[in-house]
Amino acid sequence: MIPYYIQHDTGMSGFYMVYNRSASHEQPGERGLTHLVEHLGCTLVKKLEKDMDRYGIAWNAATSEEWMAFYMTGLSESVEAMLDPFVKAITNFRFSEKEFDRERKVVIQEYEDYFSKQTYSHFMNLLRRRFGYCSAIGYRQDLTKATYEQVLGLAKMLCTPDSAILVGPKPLTIKAELSKKPPVDYPGLFDGYSTESWYDLKEEPIARVDNDSVIMMSKSIREGQAEAKFLSYVLDHGFQSPLNQLLREQHGLVYYASANVESIRGSGLLIISTETAKKNSKKVSDIISSILENPKKYITEKRVEEIREYLRVRRRIAEIKMYDADEILLDDKNVFTVLDTVTTEQLRKICSGCITEPSIDRKDFR
Repeated sequence: MIPYYIQHDTGMSGFYMVYNRSASHEQPGERGLTHLVEHLGCTLVKKLEKDMDRYGIAWNAATSEEWMAFYMTGLSESVEAMLDPFVKAITNFRFSEKEFDRERKVVIQEYEDYFSKQTYSHFMNLLRRRFGYCSAIGYRQDLTKATYEQVLGLAKMLCTPDSAILVGPKPLTIKAELSKKPPVDYPGLFDGYSTESWYDLKEEPIARVDNDSVIMMSKSIREGQAEAKFLSYVLDHGFQSPLNQLLREQHGLVYYASANVESIRGSGLLIISTETAKKNSKKVSDIISSILENPKKYITEKRVEEIREYLRVRRRIAEIKMYDADEILLDDKNVFTVLDTVTTEQLRKICSGCITEPSIDRKDFR
């Protein structure tokens, strides 16, 4: 198999194997198992770590809403030397029942850790209540009940990647045989999914906290996710952002406020979130609503051009660091596709689609 090749001649290379099947595609009984397969795949790569260390290779894996990936970065000659052993390791999913039991415990502990964080647990519970969706972290009952045979079967189904990406000075041929997989068109967030039978998807957060978390969420964005991502930078990037200026600098109500676009089953959600003292939560939500309801005041031509210039610099940095995982997998590169074309009016229009009724998590967790 010859991977998709991006020429990048800085002496550094990156290699990525991507599987287009993850949390968005999991059904009841298997929610969180793709993430568990990722962990088990890493146990196979760990057997190469002596050589990885000798070559100075950095490697890791990740599971998102839409994909699972294994990757390594390092000096170009080092990546070339480890290419075939790396591919062979992660395309031969053979793990013992003992390894399965151990990694399932690790994943469940990771699950518990996530739900001890207030805003994250609030966000996850909100996704479950509104969309019947559990994200890559999964559902505790499914993880607990998962069997060795079930996860081994899933791992074998996933062992052939949908794409391989090589970033470096020259194309390389992978000697290991990889069968081709037909593309799969998965439905969007609201296409054919009934949430009526999913209302039992509830998780009570674990930690005791003193703050409220405030989350505001847009309607499903099927088209225009890149523009929505641009808007998220306008809203929250830097100390001059509307969210920071009003919530922190003027009123001292929050330490941070973030805006981001989450991609789920092909759709996007513009999410605005923060934490504040219980007595201030309504005031915080009112201020966020005022920003979204008055886009002409806060989404100004000047602010949009400032973000455009910032993202142009980000794009140049991304080109220099093209081998790096943050640029290949984790960064929202699609925002660069509209960098020179998105208009202030388009961004203001997106604001009108935001949900102005906030979700405020005010439980006294115990």
